[in-house]
Amino acid sequence: AVMYCSKVCQNEHWHQHKHSCQQNQDVAEVIQTDGYKKQIREANVKRLQFRRLQSLFNNGIDSARGESRGSNGSFPMRCTDNVDLSIRKLTTKLDRKQAKLYSERKFPMQTIVGTLDELEDHAPGFFYPHPMMYNTRTSFVGFITRYHYHRQRHTVYVEDDNRTEICVGFYLDYDSPFPYFTWADVRPGKFICLHDPTIYTELCGQNQIRVDEAEDVHLFDV
Repeated sequence: AVMYCSKVCQNEHWHQHKHSCQQNQDVAEVIQTDGYKKQIREANVKRLQFRRLQSLFNNGIDSARGESRGSNGSFPMRCTDNVDLSIRKLTTKLDRKQAKLYSERKFPMQTIVGTLDELEDHAPGFFYPHPMMYNTRTSFVGFITRYHYHRQRHTVYVEDDNRTEICVGFYLDYDSPFPYFTWADVRPGKFICLHDPTIYTELCGQNQIRVDEAEDVHLFDV
């Protein structure tokens, strides 16, 4: 019954006239269409994602103030989320060889490497280059040995063929790896294949492989 100049204005006015629209039988039938229900579902998903990001941001602010919300009563970025941080897994040379052969068959267009020495290093800083800038068609295969104590930021230790460990940190949009893997898969005892990884040196001096895209990760057993 109302003409709008744009979809934006229609959406802004919706909270005022939605009740009268829902009482109108002719309009109510339109509201219950599949397209409308899909829009509602998408809006709810975005709302939940925003709340999650807001919660993570607030936790970061609290930690900077020295406040604590962690489940273990300490620094919130070190809350254990009920995982056993003492777990440490080992693997054998044969398992490493099988993992590399599996990755070569799985990703024939990639060059599979098993040591950190074969990866690119980049200078420290907060502003990381986009991964596509360093697309080398190289994949690194490592073994997840243990969890990192920074549990809110999904981080694990990965060991290469020389038994050198490095942190692998996940910085995914909305903290969601779906549909490529689940967070339950990122655990000690799993092999991980990372496409076009780059080693970054943090300002604290620690080396880390930063994962920005879930599609660049493949987790498997041998």
